[in-house]
Amino acid sequence: MINVHNFVSKLEKRIGISMPNEVSLTDRIRQIKGARWSPLGRCWHIPYNKEAWTQFITLFEGIDYEVEKLPEKAVSANDALIKVLLHPINHHYLRLQLPADYYTYLPIIKNIHGRRYDMEANSWDIPYTQLSLRFLDTYLGGKYIFEFSLKQDIPENLPSEHLFLSKKSNLPIDNEKDKYIPAKYESAVVALEEQLRLKRYSFRTVKSYKNSFRLFLKYYDNTPPEDITEAQIRAYLSYKVAQKISESYQNQIINGIKFYYEKVLMQERKTYYLPRPKKPEKLPNVLTEEEVVKLLQSVDNLKHKLIMI
Repeated sequence: MINVHNFVSKLEKRIGISMPNEVSLTDRIRQIKGARWSPLGRCWHIPYNKEAWTQFITLFEGIDYEVEKLPEKAVSANDALIKVLLHPINHHYLRLQLPADYYTYLPIIKNIHGRRYDMEANSWDIPYTQLSLRFLDTYLGGKYIFEFSLKQDIPENLPSEHLFLSKKSNLPIDNEKDKYIPAKYESAVVALEEQLRLKRYSFRTVKSYKNSFRLFLKYYDNTPPEDITEAQIRAYLSYKVAQKISESYQNQIINGIKFYYEKVLMQERKTYYLPRPKKPEKLPNVLTEEEVVKLLQSVDNLKHKLIMI
């Protein structure tokens, strides 16, 4: 029996086809434009659109298949896209309507600065800023569609008076954690972000480098970044270490600073000699004898059990 179901590949909604490994069936599905095999999902998958679905019905005519969760009518490619709308109340915000397989987008959306979840509308709201639009373009390019025309004068960041208020504290949402206050030389942070994006760094790395570098600039808020000396950088690191930051966060600060001076300002030896923290020595996590027995007993497949032994 062939099973047809929803499938997600690289944040793209697809139609999954689970079927026996028979040459006649494989030859048919290969004829569908855009068909691919997923080793991890152990199934074939085709584009989630009308053309691919029609091809499947034609090629597999006379063969029994079971459709699971897919609509009976032809599907639309836009069903897999995030819809970006203007917020109905606060025109300084955008509203994101996620597709059915929304969970694939959550790790990315949760990294958008200023985002908040509206439980009543079952949607995510993000600031209507250049920063948000760059984030969407970089990490969700081709996965969203605007349901309106963009305005011309979009701000880089939102002033605090336009931020949503928290229902709990009656303060702007960002105040509940780390309130976002741009540095005096925020343009340096933007330049850092652009260079990181050009080098295809992950969105988590971009976010962590930007946040740590912004705090560094704010520490010397009245000094242009290009005039900050190595001695001042070391003084800042000493100040952060005195706050008992972790070794990983100290490395993150150094990485952000080094990247800006060496890759943005091209000052190759500006930060070559910044001291790195000593790696903490941790004991390895070792399973107990009882845990090993439980692990082996949980495996039913003989081949897998032999591999583990």
